[in-house]
Amino acid sequence: MLFLVDVGGYKDGFAEPTLRGIAGAIARHKVNYWVAEKNYGGGMFDQLLTPIVRSLCKAAQDTEWKAWSTGAKEWRILDTLEPVIQNHRLVVDRRVVEKDLILQQDKGSYSLIQQMTRMARMKGCLPHDDRLEAVAGAVRYWMERMARDTEKVLITHKEKQLDEELRSFGEGIMPGRFNNEFIMWKDRPI
Repeated sequence: MLFLVDVGGYKDGFAEPTLRGIAGAIARHKVNYWVAEKNYGGGMFDQLLTPIVRSLCKAAQDTEWKAWSTGAKEWRILDTLEPVIQNHRLVVDRRVVEKDLILQQDKGSYSLIQQMTRMARMKGCLPHDDRLEAVAGAVRYWMERMARDTEKVLITHKEKQLDEELRSFGEGIMPGRFNNEFIMWKDRPI
């Protein structure tokens, strides 16, 4: 499951209030790792944000994951979010929705929910897609991490099954006399 606890946006690019606002959100939510898309300013945003985040939140670390987004934005966003949303893997905090409903009254095109419900596989289908694109980037980051963790768990599970099968085989050929030290698997006794 992925939990979306905050979404926001700023209009002033690399300005100090934007950087402090983002760093404040990182500190408020006790974020361990944060990611800035490399496309945005060619890495400049990341360089400007890092010292401010470090000053407000010592525990937060910039990740080494530097995704460079390519291809049609609308397709990339939908390809990332559709499977997660269709499988009910994205949990949106009630406060995100409440904050978004207020935003919809004034600036509907900046609303995450409006962007989410109107996104289509058509270039330029939304006047603004910044919040939805940020959510898609975060989902992509975590889906890649979870896929790797799943692979590790599967490999570990298969190794344990093989270890158990080798033990069983050893007991079958040498009942009562099988010693785990006789058979080595991946440089360890089984």
